[in-house]
Amino acid sequence: MAAASPSWLPELQALLTTVSPEDPFLPDDLLALAAVMTEVRVAAKQPLYDRFTPPRFDYLILSGGVKCVTQHEQGEKILFFAFEGEAIGYPELDTPWDVLPKAEQFETLTPCRLLRIDHDGFRAAGRRRPALLILENLILKDYIVFLQRRLHLQLSTTAAERYQLLLQTEPQLLQRVSQHQLANYLGMTPETLSRVRALRAGT
Repeated sequence: MAAASPSWLPELQALLTTVSPEDPFLPDDLLALAAVMTEVRVAAKQPLYDRFTPPRFDYLILSGGVKCVTQHEQGEKILFFAFEGEAIGYPELDTPWDVLPKAEQFETLTPCRLLRIDHDGFRAAGRRRPALLILENLILKDYIVFLQRRLHLQLSTTAAERYQLLLQTEPQLLQRVSQHQLANYLGMTPETLSRVRALRAGT
């Protein structure tokens, strides 16, 4: 008797439809992908990887939020945020950097429901069903988009410019993260962020 489909399969199907609406997954492809995924529930403020162990899986976010951070002498620096429908992980680029300890770390902002994707199982399934590589492209694309956001923020020289860019590209963050986290992400103090917002409100 065939195994029952996981309860989250419709959510996965809806997510993949938004990624590639003109080239939908066949039912067998969808089941093959689901076979290398595991639903995990993670409490808030928990790391998703051991930075000293080469990662063996990626994640799709079903619900909740995740931040990517680095550590430096002044403390934590937030690089980007990810929420429902986005993929997070460390793309495998077949370079010496793949096996080094990771400078950036992923940590849950809120309680999360995630689909954990096993690297080895995914690669094996992709050899049998090339359509699954759409998901690999999603993971790489999301990672590049996150880094592009970070670069544009770094190139914005004033606090007001960085806040304006945030309003244009990531307005959802105003409702999803705290003032302190938002200020950290924008590279300013919470007091500076308050002044920038007050000036905009007064114009």
